[in-house]
Amino acid sequence: MKWNAVITETGSEVMGLLRASNQVDFRPNDRPTDLADYSVSYEGRPSEDLKKGDRIEIGSSSFRIVGLGANVNEKLQTRGTCTMNFSEKHTPATPDSIMLSGIGYPETCIKNGAKISVK
Repeated sequence: MKWNAVITETGSEVMGLLRASNQVDFRPNDRPTDLADYSVSYEGRPSEDLKKGDRIEIGSSSFRIVGLGANVNEKLQTRGTCTMNFSEKHTPATPDSIMLSGIGYPETCIKNGAKISVK
């Protein structure tokens, strides 16, 4: 397992941001931010680099990584931060974007207590 985590807090503005932009920022719960209302906090950092083609499960939804920004793995290892983009586009929107495609609705799976796993 490359990443085994649990969502600990979903900011009050996350669902609106997700509906408007199909993306949301993730950060570890031990990393303070002024943007907590706009991000998802989690516990459990990745143990290996993510790769295109990996499967990520969030709650009961499953997605495939179809694109990775140039800095994703570095940011995850050093800061624990990334942006998950659910637009199904393959070209990374930002250097720290994880581009996802799959079955499921991020609005229903991104919630406190949901497990995140990457295989």
